[in-house]
Amino acid sequence: MDSTEGFAVGNKIWVLDDDNVSAERYIMFEADQIRQDREASAIVITGISEDGLSVECSDYVSFKIEGKTLTNGTAITKATGDIINRNHRVMDTENLVEQDPDYYGGAMVWTEQLSYAGYGYPTTIEHYSPEEQSVVFSLHVPWLESQKRTPSKYCLYYLENKPQFPDSPGEYYFIKEDDRNRLYLRLPDDGNPNKARIEIARYPTIIEIGERSHIGISGLSFRFENIDDWLATNENVSAIQLRGNSSNITVSHCRFEHVIKALAYYPLRDGDVADFIELRDSEIKYTDHNAVALRYGVGTGWGFLKRPDSAPLGRLIHVNVLRNDLYEIGNRPPPGDASHAIEVKGGELVEIAYNVIDRTYASGIQAMNNRWSAETSKMQVWESPLNRCLVHHNKVTNTMLQGNDWGSIALWRIGPSYVYNNINW
Repeated sequence: MDSTEGFAVGNKIWVLDDDNVSAERYIMFEADQIRQDREASAIVITGISEDGLSVECSDYVSFKIEGKTLTNGTAITKATGDIINRNHRVMDTENLVEQDPDYYGGAMVWTEQLSYAGYGYPTTIEHYSPEEQSVVFSLHVPWLESQKRTPSKYCLYYLENKPQFPDSPGEYYFIKEDDRNRLYLRLPDDGNPNKARIEIARYPTIIEIGERSHIGISGLSFRFENIDDWLATNENVSAIQLRGNSSNITVSHCRFEHVIKALAYYPLRDGDVADFIELRDSEIKYTDHNAVALRYGVGTGWGFLKRPDSAPLGRLIHVNVLRNDLYEIGNRPPPGDASHAIEVKGGELVEIAYNVIDRTYASGIQAMNNRWSAETSKMQVWESPLNRCLVHHNKVTNTMLQGNDWGSIALWRIGPSYVYNNINW
């Protein structure tokens, strides 16, 4: 800003949404007056320097002022919000009881938001106040911030990844240090680690199939993938990863346990084709993200491909997901996403049948037929001559454990979907 003249520590700044300027966000500066006639969020000035103002607020914190000298009266100027770094202060007088101000700092927090799709997302605690019994963190998900889908009273959360947290057998803490990495581990029954063989996951993908066809994978067990950063989108993490032009791929009679995803597909270029992809007669348990994520574009589990036109977009034609047993799926989704158990996004001729699915943290089955032209302009000229989705004879129970959007079975978008003879509760 051009000048800090006239401002004082303790002054309030009010963020207003002006209805008359096409939802542009304006900032109202007022020292004493509180605007009751419009929706607003107060920011308190905590410090003043030659570089500008330091401010603090539980709702909107970071912002940038564009080109106007402000005085301590009433002034309105356009602003752009730095929504990635808006901090949130959350108080819990029952559980945040430690007196050491560094006790919770740096811990990973998984928290719900005030939203009809308030799935638990990861972030890092930046500050802890023993006096207030509060922690401060940022969500790192712009669309959650812009729509005010932020943590509120009664939102559930849990903390992890501090060396003092493992208080029962089977828990661990891992830290990356400058010259080495260190693992703090309590073995089952508090066994002696010097007498145990310990295997640590190393790779994000166990089998990658790119630009290959006519492949069958059967009779294998897959366990333990690794993710470097839970705050990243982690789109390309799966025990079996299909990429590019990949057709006639069958995965059958396999077991997947404690993996990020079991099976995933993404295109590498525009026009890549995946055809006759089948997963059948397999067992999938304890996944962090989806059990199955077959997608015609690089995107998220939401119904929309919010990606630029430069992102690759392919075709996903014949897909079969048959006679699989799924349990405890998707309890650690990527930031801003939801991890549905069986997700087929953009499929053209899809059959999902005879699966038993229990305990999923988003939908049990989500199948989105082919394309929706509003997602990206390149879709408006692409043709999809035949679309059909069959979902039948599935048992889907105890779903939506971490959210309240969609449902146990969700099907939508272009073309007919036939849903029949399923059990849901």
